[in-house]
Amino acid sequence: GSVTVSNIPSLTANPAVPTGDELRERCAEVARVCAEIEAWCGDKPLTRPAGEIADVLRRIATLRATVLHWDGWCTAELAGGAPAPGAAEASPLALSAVDSMDDAMLALEQAWLAVPDDAAAAILTDPALAEHRHYLAGVRRLAPYTRTAQAEEALAARDLAANTAWVQLYYRVTSGLSPVVDGVPQTFERARSILELADADRREASLLAIYDTLEPVAPVLSQCLDSLVADRLAVDAVRGLPYPRAERDLTNELDGRVVDDMLAV
Repeated sequence: GSVTVSNIPSLTANPAVPTGDELRERCAEVARVCAEIEAWCGDKPLTRPAGEIADVLRRIATLRATVLHWDGWCTAELAGGAPAPGAAEASPLALSAVDSMDDAMLALEQAWLAVPDDAAAAILTDPALAEHRHYLAGVRRLAPYTRTAQAEEALAARDLAANTAWVQLYYRVTSGLSPVVDGVPQTFERARSILELADADRREASLLAIYDTLEPVAPVLSQCLDSLVADRLAVDAVRGLPYPRAERDLTNELDGRVVDDMLAV
C-alpha cells in the first residue's frame, strides 16, 4: 500500500555507539527507514499536509543526528591513534548509514523543489513547519543551482571516492604520528589539544613538535587538501554557483559582500 508517516519507523537518538553485529543491524534498519522516507516522498511534488512534512523532517533530524554521531565517533577514534575495539570495522558501516541518510534527504529536497513557488510559499506559512521553515526556504534558495534528480544522484554517488576517501587518508596518516612534546611522545590529536592550554611555553613546544612531525608527510596531506578543494570547485562549477562560498552564503541568507567585509577586518 501507500507509504504514510505512521508506518515510517522512528529511531531514537542514543549516545552509545553500537559495534559489530549490532551496528550492522542498526545500519540495515537505517537503510529501511530511509527507503520508507524516499517512498513517502515519491516522484511528485511534495504537497502533503504541513503536519506530515514536519513529522518526517523531525524523524530525519533524529536519524541524521544518530548516524552522524556514529560516523563522528569512528572518525575520532581512528584519529586518536589508539582506537576503541571495533572502531575500524564500524567506520565503513557508519559511512553506509550516512549515505542512506543523504539519499533520503536528497529525495525529500528534490520533491520539495518540484513544488511550484506559490504553493511552496503557502506551505511555509503553516505554523506546523515553524521549526523547519529556515531549512525548507534555504533548499529553495539553492534551486537555481540544483541539477536534475539523476545528476544529483550521480554527484552523491561520487562523494565516497572524491571526498570521504581523502578525509579517511588524512586521518589514517595523522593517526600514526607521534609528536614529541617536551620529551614525551603524544598522539597527534593530543598534541593539537595542547595548543589550547593557557601555558604559552607548552603551546609553543607542541606547535614546533607538530611541525616537525608533519614535515615528512606534508606532501600526502597537501594532496588530500588539494583534492578536496578541487572536487568542491568542480562540483560548484557543475551547479553553476558564482563563487566558492556561494552555497553557504545562500543557506545563511547572507550577502556575499557582507561576509567578505567581515573576513577583511
